[in-house]
Amino acid sequence: MRKVLTCTLLTMLALSVGAAYAQEPTLESVETAIDEAWQKVNTFTANMTMDMTVPMGPMSVKSNATGQVEFMRVGDGQRFRMEIVNKLGGNMPIPGGAMEQKVLSVYNGELIYNEMEAMGMKKYSKAKPKDGSNDPMGGKGVVDSLRKKGEVKLLPDEELNGASTYVLEVIPNEQMKKEGPIKPSKAKFYIAKDSGIRLRTDMFDAEGATLMTTSYTDVKVNPELDPKRFEYTPPPGVEVIDMGDGMKKRPLF
Repeated sequence: MRKVLTCTLLTMLALSVGAAYAQEPTLESVETAIDEAWQKVNTFTANMTMDMTVPMGPMSVKSNATGQVEFMRVGDGQRFRMEIVNKLGGNMPIPGGAMEQKVLSVYNGELIYNEMEAMGMKKYSKAKPKDGSNDPMGGKGVVDSLRKKGEVKLLPDEELNGASTYVLEVIPNEQMKKEGPIKPSKAKFYIAKDSGIRLRTDMFDAEGATLMTTSYTDVKVNPELDPKRFEYTPPPGVEVIDMGDGMKKRPLF
């Protein structure tokens, strides 16, 4: 009887350990889960905040952008609209002191249009994204894009503003460091489990100081949006600078 009980307990222990091991998440399993959640998202809106510090020797430029992002899936493609107010400051001398920029960006599936207003002047530009596809806002494409930019590691899950998130860490490669205005040594990404949407990005320098934080809050999934929100026609008579195909649709980090 004792032997039977011992064998039973050992079997149960082995099954429990095996089940726990089998359920241990991997980067690949998380990638699949993110994509499954993302495929259910046809539209979303969110409030966006981006705080960035760009070191320039002993000086720095600080940027604080706030606004709203709207997203719509169209077939296999994506559309987005972003309206933000960006305030520039820091200890870098800026004529007239701190400067405020109002920026509207609209991607219609082919071109991205930017309308920027600063110091009483407006500038208009358009561009065909250089890679022909969106920097992903969610889903499997997030992990795919991060792999191209550095070493990706899965960290323990975290709660973020009440949302359960997967957390990915990226150690940027040299190419990634050359592409942006800041040179991060590490970045962390928080991706919502229920929607696959990238809710927050933190970038750090070699000493661990935060260089940039981008966050989406008050996220609403699948609200009804007018497709015309993702169309843009420049005002009559204005000059629209053609940036060619050298512009990304939106910053990944």
